[in-house]
Amino acid sequence: FPTRRSSDLLDLSSLEDGNLDVAAVATDAAGNQQTDSRTIEKETDALILTIDNPLEGDNYINAVEQTDVTVRGSGSEGLTVFVILTDESSNNVTSSAVVAGGVWSFDVDVSSLVDGEITIAATETDSFGNIATESHIVILDTVVLSTTIDTPVAGDDIISRGEQMALQVTGTGEPDSTIALVFDDGTSIVSTTALVNAAGDWDVTSDISSLTDGGVIITATETDVAGNTGAPVSHSVTIDFNALIISIDNPIA
Repeated sequence: FPTRRSSDLLDLSSLEDGNLDVAAVATDAAGNQQTDSRTIEKETDALILTIDNPLEGDNYINAVEQTDVTVRGSGSEGLTVFVILTDESSNNVTSSAVVAGGVWSFDVDVSSLVDGEITIAATETDSFGNIATESHIVILDTVVLSTTIDTPVAGDDIISRGEQMALQVTGTGEPDSTIALVFDDGTSIVSTTALVNAAGDWDVTSDISSLTDGGVIITATETDVAGNTGAPVSHSVTIDFNALIISIDNPIA
């Protein structure tokens, strides 16, 4: 028989995974035949690949966490999971891990990436060429926007007896952040919290009647949703709770 290569495409989807016997028979014009056979393995079972959600507990990576971010998930035993983390400016860092006990995990430094959405793309390939992919988005947030306290407080930075039980303090911050507000007269403190709204404003009403007359420092400290805490911002006011004394002599004349 002269040697000539031949190929054909076959649909094997109806056959089960495992060993398959492949037999070929060639017959020439004179009726001569030649046969050959091979055993191949079919493996089409879907690979297992997931990325844990949430990562870092809340899908936010803050300034403290950015140098040691744990990325983990599940996969097919013994395979290597390759992962690329990409920011919105197309900067990326890569890493990989071998699946052991059905899970994979690694720690990675993402401090070189830009704040914003980070896309985590994972790929897993077995020896048969089957490929599994998975992706997940987290937020890199390493900076707290500046916090302000609106001034003057109470219109004149002087807290009177009539204002002490319902003192309103307002300011601005990063939307959804929490503002920890402290009033300190040097001996005692009153503390409360406020939530920054979507427009970036916060507003809190406090009873500071337990404080004493004189100077009071109001301090606002902001913590954003990623867990970053900004530098405290302070403003001084004066408490004057002493009532004015007024009388009319009696009798008159």
